[in-house]
Amino acid sequence: MMDVYHEEFRDSIAIDSRIRSISKELGVSFGSDYEAHEDFYRKIAKASGLKNAWELDRIMFHFKDDVLDLLRGRKRKARGKAR
Repeated sequence: MMDVYHEEFRDSIAIDSRIRSISKELGVSFGSDYEAHEDFYRKIAKASGLKNAWELDRIMFHFKDDVLDLLRGRKRKARGKAR
């Protein structure tokens, strides 16, 4: 069950290909600094009012394509190319 978390990992983000694709779309890069990458998303979770980073991880897991579509749409609008 991916939606059940262990208490020790409630403030963790799995930096995998889906997270890297979102980071790339955001225009942020952390190279091989896993901790900095994870901390970036911890700060987003906190600023968003989520209970912990695990909740953000689950949102990005279940809705990655939606998140990417929204980010890409914002870029098009910013460049004046909204459809």
